[in-house]
Amino acid sequence: MEGVFLSSLKEIQNQKGNILHFIKFDDLIEDKIGEVYFSEILPGCIKAWKLHSRQTQRICVPIGLVKVCLIDLREDSLTYREIKEFLLGRSLNHSLLSIPSGIAYGYKCLDKMPSLIANAPDLPHDPEEQIIVIEENLPFYSF
Repeated sequence: MEGVFLSSLKEIQNQKGNILHFIKFDDLIEDKIGEVYFSEILPGCIKAWKLHSRQTQRICVPIGLVKVCLIDLREDSLTYREIKEFLLGRSLNHSLLSIPSGIAYGYKCLDKMPSLIANAPDLPHDPEEQIIVIEENLPFYSF
């Protein structure tokens, strides 16, 4: 999907507990971080849909397993209305997923325990730039 990047993250083994990488400034396309936060998602639950007009999301799942679905809603994009899925989680795919503005996204927890999503968007939270998504306007998708 145009503008979406998935990059593998390092896990450094340590006998007292491993170290999980999240973000290195060398790896960022833009070197801005507006905030860092964690979002918990309970087993079987879905958090969807979110859409931003300016903010780029940078997410990883250090705890649990989460299905991430993206729908490109940028009319000028080569991948307009394309749907893409990712499975993120330390045990399966410890990666950083970068989601540019204009792409709707949602999550489903596939684990038996709560999962933790870490996000380091390029801008601080601004309710004025978040777009309310009306599901009837989206291509059909079922988690």
